[in-house]
Amino acid sequence: MRGFGGFSTTHRNSRIGRDPKAGESVSVPRRRTLHFGPGFNLRVKVNASGERYKTIKDAKYP
Repeated sequence: MRGFGGFSTTHRNSRIGRDPKAGESVSVPRRRTLHFGPGFNLRVKVNASGERYKTIKDAKYP
């Protein structure tokens, strides 16, 4: 869908976490995670509560 948004991958570095059941420190490995960035049209529709833009045509790209 045009104007919906896009997906990309981001990286989380490895870190030391804590096991809540045992209370021990554990090593959490590096991971790839999914990131969604909303498109301009989606942001306008979600945020438009009648105050800022009446339609997408009234909105101007930043």
